[in-house]
Amino acid sequence: MLTREQLFHLFERFSVLTSQPDVKKRIVDAVLDEQNLLPCQCW
Repeated sequence: MLTREQLFHLFERFSVLTSQPDVKKRIVDAVLDEQNLLPCQCW
């Protein structure tokens, strides 16, 4: 299990990475690609 400090460090690093425009675009592209591959599961 991670310590509070380790969790804080991971969250800070994640925040920095996901705030970068190129990383945001890669995430959006990956999500859109995944949505195109999977059939719609409507509940």
